[in-house]
Amino acid sequence: MMELLYYGHKPLWLFLSLQEVKRFMKSPNIHHKQWLFLGIAALILFALVFANTASAKMPVFQAPDIENTEWRLVSYRDESGMANVLSNAPITISFVEGRVGGSAGCNRYFTTYQIDENHLSFDSKIGATMMACPEQVMTQESTFLNLLSQTSTYKVKDNQLTFFDDSGEALLIFENVTEVAGLAQHPPLVGTLWEWQRTTMEDGTIITVDDPSKYTALFGEDGSVVVKADCKQAQGTYIDEDSLLSIELGPTTMNVCSADSLADKFLSQLTNAGAYVFDSGNLIINMQMDSGNIVMAPAVIATAPEEDATTQPQVGLYKAVLPPTEAGGDMRVVTLALEEDGNLTLTIQALGAEEAEVYHGTWTMADDQLTVKVATPEGNEETSSLDISPKGDLKLVGTDLELIHIDANIPLHKQLAIPVITEQKAYVSLDIQAGNPLDPFIVSVNGGGELNASALGGECNGYINPSPVVRVNWQGEADISNIFFYSDHDPTLIIQSPDGAFHCNDDANRLLLDPSITFQKPQKGVYNIWVGSYYPDQLLPGMLIITTRKDVNVETFTLNGLIHRGPMTSLVEQARERPVETLLDAINRQKENVLKIEENKTESIEITAKGDIPAFEFDIPGQTCNGFIQEQPDAVFEWSGEADAISIYFEGDADSTLLIVEPGGQVICNDDVAPGRNLNPMVAIPHPASGRYAIFVGRLRPDSALHGTLSIAGSGDVQPALLEPKPASGKQ
Repeated sequence: MMELLYYGHKPLWLFLSLQEVKRFMKSPNIHHKQWLFLGIAALILFALVFANTASAKMPVFQAPDIENTEWRLVSYRDESGMANVLSNAPITISFVEGRVGGSAGCNRYFTTYQIDENHLSFDSKIGATMMACPEQVMTQESTFLNLLSQTSTYKVKDNQLTFFDDSGEALLIFENVTEVAGLAQHPPLVGTLWEWQRTTMEDGTIITVDDPSKYTALFGEDGSVVVKADCKQAQGTYIDEDSLLSIELGPTTMNVCSADSLADKFLSQLTNAGAYVFDSGNLIINMQMDSGNIVMAPAVIATAPEEDATTQPQVGLYKAVLPPTEAGGDMRVVTLALEEDGNLTLTIQALGAEEAEVYHGTWTMADDQLTVKVATPEGNEETSSLDISPKGDLKLVGTDLELIHIDANIPLHKQLAIPVITEQKAYVSLDIQAGNPLDPFIVSVNGGGELNASALGGECNGYINPSPVVRVNWQGEADISNIFFYSDHDPTLIIQSPDGAFHCNDDANRLLLDPSITFQKPQKGVYNIWVGSYYPDQLLPGMLIITTRKDVNVETFTLNGLIHRGPMTSLVEQARERPVETLLDAINRQKENVLKIEENKTESIEITAKGDIPAFEFDIPGQTCNGFIQEQPDAVFEWSGEADAISIYFEGDADSTLLIVEPGGQVICNDDVAPGRNLNPMVAIPHPASGRYAIFVGRLRPDSALHGTLSIAGSGDVQPALLEPKPASGKQ
C-alpha cells in the first residue's frame, strides 16, 4: 500500500525523507551524516526492488494472434453503412511473417503490414492480379482495398476481427474461417521447378501452354535463375525484394524452335516480371505496368535411376558452338546430322569463313559410345568415339551438343582430325592508317546474329553472325584506339585483335548501354569486329566508331559535334501540305471537356489514339513531328497558375508521340523522353503562359490502336513510367 500514501503530489515517504535530509545536513554530528548516506543508499535499493516487483505484477500487453489464420470478410463500410459481402465473391485475408494477402473477390492481392500493440497499418502500395469480373464484384473489390489502406487499429473478440479507422469507426469485419497451421507452407520460390501454365494479358487475351514441362524456371539460393523455353535455354539472375521480382536473363541458346513455339513470349514475359504472389500452390507473377499475369505451377519430378538417365542420340540434326583452340583460330559452329541408315554429315562453319567445311561418314552406337567415322580431305578415314553416358564426354541438350568432360580447347573438331579454318570474310573491310583525317572513322552497320558469343569465354556475350561486321587492317602507331557502337539499342561488342585474342564488352558503364573497347598502343594487323544482340536474330542498326582521338568517346559522342552544318529544310518544307492553323482551329472549336489544371496537382485521363494524319505533314517552323494524330486534340486544358513548369506525358502500351499546341500557337513535339531507354514521350514547359493548351497523342503504327494514360502535372518534377524498347527481329 506504499504507493497510496501521498502528501500533496509527492509520495509521503519521499516528503519525509527530504525533511530528514535537511535536518541531518544541518547537524554537526559526523555520524549523523554517515547514517544519512547509508539511509539514502538503502532507500534507492528499496525503490529499485519495488519497481521491479511492481512491474512484474503489472499485466503486459500481448497483441492478439491474427497470424496463421484465414479470415473471411463478413461486412464492410460503404456510403449507406455496413454492407454484406457478395456471396459469389468472398474476400479473405491472411497474415504471414510481415506479409498479408488473400482474395479481394476477383483478384489476389498482397502487401506488407506492421503491428504496434493494437495499431495496425498496411503498406500504401498494394499489389494485385488483374483479372476482370462483373462490375458489382469489381466495385466491392475496389472498396475493400481502399478501406484496407485506411485501417488504423484492430480488435479480436469472439472469433471476429474488426479493423477501425483513425476516428474509431469500424471499416471491415472478418470472421475466423479456420486456423491454418501451415499457411506459409506454399511451395518456396527458391528450389522449386516452376512450369508455365498460362498468361492472362491486360486485354483479356489468355495464352495457354499445351506442354508446361517445356517452359520452366528454377530460382537458386545464390540469386541465379535457369530457364527452359521449349527448345531454348537461358541463365540469368533475379532479385526478390518484398514480393517484387526482377529477372535479368543472359543470352539464350541459338536453337530455332517450331513455328508455334511460345519460347520468345515466355522469355520476354519473365524479363518483364514485377510483383508475385502464391495462390493455391501456384506462383502468379504480375508483369510490369499490369500488362498481364503469368501463372506457374510446381513441377512433379520423377527420379529415374542413373543408368536410365542417359539421353541417347537419335536421328536428327545436332549442333555445338566451339571456342578457339590452344593454337588460335576462330570460334566454330559444328553441325552433326545423323541419318537413319547410319550415315552422317559433319559441317564446320568457322567465324568469318566464306564457306563451310562439309565431311561425310558413318556413325554407330554401342555401350553409350557414339563412334564416328569421317573421311578427311586426303581421303583417309578417321575414327573417333565419344562417351555420352551421364559421366561421359558429351551431353545432348535438346538439339545441342554440349562437351562436358573434355578440355574445352580440344573440342570435337580436333578429335575428328578436322582442320581449323582461319580465313575470314567481313561485310565491310577497311584499311586505316594512324593520323587519318577521317578520324573518327564512322561505319553504319547492323548488329545481331544467331551464334552465341559466350562460347568465346571471358566477358563475351550476345548473339553474332559468323562473319565480322567490320574487318580493319590497322597500320601505324597511336597511344590508344577506341572502338564503340552508337545506337538506340543494347548491343554487345566483340573484337578479335591481331594476336587472335577476343576482347568483349557489353555496357560502357552502369548507366550507358553502348559497348566500348579501348586498346592501349594498338598492335598493327587485322582486327575483326562483331556487334552482338541480346536476343538471337535481332537487327540492331547503328554506327561503329573507330578513333584514336582521346576527346572522342562513347559518353560524349554526337554527330552534330563533328559536322556543324544546319539542317536543310527546303525539301522538307515542300513535303508539308497541312498548315499549322488547322491545329489551332481544332482547339478553338472545342467547347466541352476542357480540363482545369492547378499547380502541384496532376490530372490523368485514359486515351485511345486512333489518328491517321501524319504529324510531319504540318507546317511547323523549325521542327518535324512524328506519329499519326487525329484532327481533334485528345485533350484540351486551361492553365492560369504560376508554377516553374508544367509537364505533359503519356504512358502507353506501345511507342507513342506527343504534339502540344501552346496558347500563342507555338508547337512542341516529343517522341521518347529517353531515346533508346524509355519510349514514353514527355514535354516539360518552363514558366507556362496562361491560356488554353491542346494535346495530340500520336501512334507510330496507323494499323493498330494505342492505349494508355495521358497525364498533365502542374509541376516539372515528374517522369513517365518506363516503356523499354522491344527486341527487334530480322537477320542482318
